[in-house]
Amino acid sequence: MVWNSLSGGIMQYLEVKRKVEKKLLQKPAEACPFSPNTLTFFSVLLGFVSGYFILEGMLVYSALFFLTAVLLDALDGQVARAKRISSKFGSFFDKVADRIVDMTLLSSILLSGLVPLPAGLFTLCVIVLASYSSAVAEAESRKKHLGEGMSLRPLRSAILFLGLLSGQLEPAVFLLLITGLYSLEKRLLVSFQLLS
Repeated sequence: MVWNSLSGGIMQYLEVKRKVEKKLLQKPAEACPFSPNTLTFFSVLLGFVSGYFILEGMLVYSALFFLTAVLLDALDGQVARAKRISSKFGSFFDKVADRIVDMTLLSSILLSGLVPLPAGLFTLCVIVLASYSSAVAEAESRKKHLGEGMSLRPLRSAILFLGLLSGQLEPAVFLLLITGLYSLEKRLLVSFQLLS
């Protein structure tokens, strides 16, 4: 019952996110002089800078660099669609870049000692497992983009940004764990249905 309510709310959130993203980013995407892969590369670099600021204890700077990385990540897909230059490598690179930024920030939070090690490590593992389960299910079923409808990265990014900005990383990591468990559960159910 709780998962069903949560699922409905998350699906509404993702739909609103897509519409807002398209409305806000379509014109900048059409005017952007950079390729989607270049934007993805810069989002990874900014993720590393954000991780560095976490390690230095400068969480507000980290939040600002992370927000910029997230915006570039959103823009790269819009540029690919607006200019009709999407590619299989671009899609792959975007997914890998997302994981690099996620892992960089969570690892930096763990290394900085800002959250208890067990909670942070478990959260990191759950998020990696959710992504891995999608990749394996896509390979086994030969269906593309299985995990995209269940991706909670925009929500995780918002939680992490607010946690960094406010300095409230323990509750943020707990919420990341909940969203990671939800995403993993949904992906496992879909995989079970496809592969059984």
